[in-house]
This record gives sequence, C-alpha cells and structure tokens, in this order.
Amino acid sequence: MIKNTWILVALLLLMVTLTIYGHLVLGLLGVLLVIFRIVMLKYRMLYLTCAIGLILLGISIGAYNNQKNDKLSNESLISIIRVNPNNIKINGNSFSGKVRIRGHNINFYGFFENKSQKELVELSNDPFIMHIEGKLNSIDEPTNVNQFNLKQYFYRQKIFQSLKITKIYQVKKTPSIGIIEKITKFRRKFNHWCQKLPPTMRTYCKGLIVGVKEPDFYDELVGIKKLGLLHLFSISGFHVYYFLNLLKKILSKCNNLLSSLLQVLFLLIYYIFAGESPGLFRATVMALILIISRQLGYGLSKVDAWSLTLIINLLILPTALLLFSNQLSYLLSFGLLVTGEKNYFKQTICLNLLTLPLIIFNIYEWHILGLMITIILMPFFEKVVFPYLFVSILLANINISKLIILEYPLKLFNDTLNEISSLPGEIVFGKPCLVIICVLITLTLLIILFDKSKYVICLFLVYFGTYIFIHYPVTGEVTTFDVGQGDSFLIRTPFNRNVTIIDTGGKLKFTNEKWTKGYQSYNANFTSINYLKSIGIRQIDNLCLSHQDADHSGDVVAFIDKMKINNLVIPMGMQKNQAFKNRITKLSSNTKVLPVNDTYMINKMPLKIYHPFTSGLGENKDSMVLGGNFGQLNWLFMGDLDQKGELQILNKYPNLKTDVLKVGHHGSKTSSNPKFVRQVNPAYGIISAGKNNRYHHPN
Repeated sequence: MIKNTWILVALLLLMVTLTIYGHLVLGLLGVLLVIFRIVMLKYRMLYLTCAIGLILLGISIGAYNNQKNDKLSNESLISIIRVNPNNIKINGNSFSGKVRIRGHNINFYGFFENKSQKELVELSNDPFIMHIEGKLNSIDEPTNVNQFNLKQYFYRQKIFQSLKITKIYQVKKTPSIGIIEKITKFRRKFNHWCQKLPPTMRTYCKGLIVGVKEPDFYDELVGIKKLGLLHLFSISGFHVYYFLNLLKKILSKCNNLLSSLLQVLFLLIYYIFAGESPGLFRATVMALILIISRQLGYGLSKVDAWSLTLIINLLILPTALLLFSNQLSYLLSFGLLVTGEKNYFKQTICLNLLTLPLIIFNIYEWHILGLMITIILMPFFEKVVFPYLFVSILLANINISKLIILEYPLKLFNDTLNEISSLPGEIVFGKPCLVIICVLITLTLLIILFDKSKYVICLFLVYFGTYIFIHYPVTGEVTTFDVGQGDSFLIRTPFNRNVTIIDTGGKLKFTNEKWTKGYQSYNANFTSINYLKSIGIRQIDNLCLSHQDADHSGDVVAFIDKMKINNLVIPMGMQKNQAFKNRITKLSSNTKVLPVNDTYMINKMPLKIYHPFTSGLGENKDSMVLGGNFGQLNWLFMGDLDQKGELQILNKYPNLKTDVLKVGHHGSKTSSNPKFVRQVNPAYGIISAGKNNRYHHPN
C-alpha cells in the first residue's frame, strides 16, 4: 500500500457505518466523496483493500445485527450470575453493572437488601456469584428532548437488554480464573488501597492511573469538568505514551527486540489493568501497530497506524465511532498527527478548536479559559502531577500516615482550578444540528492544513450565526418534562425574553439508614437542565416551586448549582419550612426569594397567581396555582392542590376558564373536583406521573 492511503479505507468503512447507524444523508455523502477520491487515485491494491474491508465490515455488521435481534425474551428469571467486581458500581444501597447471561451482554441494576451484602460486594477483589431473581427488560428510550440516550449508549456497546434485580438470595465469592481476571483482581486491590489515601490524592490516583471515577468525582473536580480537562482523566493516548516513554527510558540499555517485546507485554497488561476503555483501546492498538511494524521493517507512518486502528475498531464494533468518547479520542489523535509540525502553542489551539464542535454538540457548553488552562496544564500534568503521584504512592507504602503533608499541594492545585472555573467565561452555546457540526470540523481542518484567513472568517461566521439562531428563537414554548413521579414545566417566550420554570421534579426517599446513603444525584441534570442548556439557556428569570414536596422541589438543588436564577417564587409561608430551607442553603445572594399569595404580581413574570390565599408551610393544600396565555391557549398549573382548594379558587374566580389544565396531584382522586373541572372546561389535560408508580396515579 502507498503511504498514507490506509486512511481512505478507514474513512470508507466509517462512512458506511455512519450511513447504517448514524445519519443516512451525511453518511451517503461521505461514502460518495471517499469513493470519488479512491477512484481518482487509480491504485488497484487500494481497490482490493477497500473491497476486502467492506466484506469484513459486512460480516461484522451482520453479527452485530443478529445479536441485536436475537435478544433474550423479556421475562422474569431466577438465575446465578458471575460478576467481575470491576464491572459493578455501587452508590449507597443501589448497584448497577454489566454481566454476561447466556452469551448476551446485559446491563443489570438493583438494591442491596442488607448491609452485609453490600460490604461483601464492595470489598471483594475476586469475582462473586449472585443468586438472584429479576426481570429482563428492553432498555427504555429517552422521554425528553436532548436527554442522555441511555439506550443508544448501551446499544453501541452491544448491550441490548437490562436486568432489574428484585431479589438477592445469596452473594458468594469465587476465585479469579485466568490471567485477565488476575490482572483485574490487581486493579481492584489497587483501588481498595487508594481508599486509604487522602481525598484529593485518592481521586487523582484512581482517575489518572486506572481511570476509575467515583460517584463524587465531578464534585471533587468541578474545575476540571468546567474547564474541559476531563480528557486528562480519561485513560487514553496521553497516559499510554507517558507510561510507554517511561518504560523506554528504563529499557534503554536492552536490545531492540527485547525492549519491543516488553513494551507489547506492558501495553496488553495496562489495557486490562486500566479498565479497557474505548480511548485506551485506540491508544493501545495504535502503539502496538507502530511497535510491530517497526520490528517487521515496514516503517508504517503514524497516519497509517491511526487508520489501521480505526479499521480494526470498526470491524470489532461497527458502532464504535458513534460513542462520544471514541469520537474525541480519534479526532484528538488525528489532530495531533496533522499538527505535528506546529509549535506547542499553535498545536494546542488547533486541537481545542478541532474538538470544540463535538463538545458543544454533546455537552452544550464551553469555558473560554479552558483553552489557556489546557496550554499550561498539559506539560504540567506530564512533568509535575504524574511524578508527584508516583512519589506519593511510593511513600504511602512506607508510611501512609505521612501522606497528609503531600495532600496539601495537590488540594491547593485542585482548589485553584475550581476557583478559576468559577470566573466569568462559561458559555452555554446550545446544541447545533449535525450538519453544522460537520461544517465546523471541516473548516477547522482546512485552517490546520492550509492556514488561510478566509477559512478563519468562515469558521467565526458559522459559530456566530449558529449561536444567534439558538439563543434568539422567534417562537416560544411550553414544555412538560418527564421527571417520573413529579412535575416540571418550562415556559419560554419568543427570543428568550423570559424563561420560567414551574417545579423541578425530584426523588422521594423512603429510607434513612446510614449504609443506604450514597452520592446524591439529581434527575434534573439529565432531563430539564440538560434540555435548557441544549437550547442555550443558562439563566432562569423565575423558578416557581408550587410547594415543598420532594417530587416538585427536590431537584431545586441541581438548579441552584447549574443555573443562574433571578427569582425563586414560592407560596407564602414555605420559606419557614425546614425541608425547603435545607434545599436552598447554597442559593446565590443575587437570587431573590419571593413568597407570594394570589394578590402578588411579579414584574416580567408571564403568569398570574391564583393560589394560595393565606400563608402556610408549603404543603399540598398550600400549592401555588399559576395561569397564563401562551400560543393563543390559556394554561392552568395546579401543583398538588386538593379539591377543597380548587373549590376555593372557583369561589374567588368564578369566571376562570382554561384550554390546558395541568391536572392537580398527578391525577390523584384527592384533586380534580368534578365541579372545578366542569367550570374551567379544559380542552386538554396534562397528568405528570411516574410509570408504574407506587401510588397508582392517576386514580
């Protein structure tokens, strides 16, 4: 093969998989462009290689589709499953993970029944056997726009079903079998050993060396996340080549063959030890190809090695490049190859610009200071942080109690990043369409390859135009979020002149035992807040909480953390409720808390307050009832107001009518008095209730 032509084979296979599993039109356009380039080269060996590649890809796609269609029947089962402890995540009394059942990869989840079960699994280094009862289910589609697509995420990893474990009869340890399980056992031991380290050092050791992220990882490293530095904690090329170069220095006096064999052995062991992540696969395979080709005297170029890695990845998993982590890994590594002749400063800018479209398409936000910090931190991590951690680990084996002294510099460094990330510069861009993303990546590559000012101007104009289009929509919206058993609504006027949220949703808690408590996650981060950021909203003018129940206001904590809130509107008297006060402890001093009754009018809030009439404690009977006109329809949001309260509203507002009624209390029989419903005479009713909820709402 002619040098650097493997990339055409790789791109052809990539475009075929994009056509089948991604975007049909863009995929077909890509296929035609690549075929045109291949034909123009008039190189027969390339034709033959492409043909073989397409045949192998066809076989791989067939196997993938067969596995997808040949799923186990969705049924209740009693089974014994063997679980690798590295494949299970524990948070309080809940657990989830991956297991193989009857030749199929299955995502499983459930709750421990007692503390001893949790401790046995949590402390195990070896695999364990679980005798369980559960039910196999299809993986649910997302029910909110731009919600994280869990089904798609699992499908792209050949996981097509989930197992809800309802009963655990027994948990029993079993010995590790084979070299792979021995390596994963050592990984598990290392993770347990890291638990003895001080908090910041523990987080950095686990994240940078074995790629383990604890549930509170993003809280501890909030600056790393906001500044877009998470790739440093995703085990990939940066880590592989750091350790590989370290090994080369150690083996510098060994003969070439022995050194290469030891490097190959290290790569295989480290790939298993560090968790076999997609980014690590790319880096490991590419390094192996380069080492082997060098030993065989082929002198393969890095671009060809990158291309062969992509081909292998697609043949193993046709959907590999549809995973965000893989997209970043391959795009960054390709960017490193095409910017190799640029100085470090220019190269870092180019790599940031190259990955920016993918970041805003998947995460919707970006911090301006991230670029500057990346330029500074990449060499700092290599020259300072990694050696510092290695020294700390060595000292820990001597006297772990002395490590608290070494914790301070690392904590100071992490706290500094957290403070920098809180500075102005965070841009909630929103989610552009896929065509725009392709245009942005193409323009960035043209800038890197040809360095023409006209491409820079075009890139700026596309970013600017897209930003304006997302942030100043000509239409408004009323959106109901699916938050399970709870309520949450968005009211947005044209051009985003006013953004109002009614309720946040939240989880109801039914246990207080200490061992059951874990990291507190909020559903709003994946539903309503995710959607708001995807349409470019960072600021909420009015956050209205109908009352204090957790299923209506429990996730206000997430809104306080992630969004700027001008007014927090609550029913009068709720400000005295202790449960509510506990939720808003981190509320910004710039946010006004406005307790209201039906006599209040809030400036620039497009809603009228119909209830409460008197001060209460934020209970169901005190629910704030709101109404307004949007899209030529009258809307009425009832909270959890009971029938007595509904009749009181009728007495005070006898002419009240509505086109759309948000039915009170999730459709419970305690609300929706027949007289009230007849009087307001809605054309449409919205009931927000959880699927198969324990209260059997609506009833």
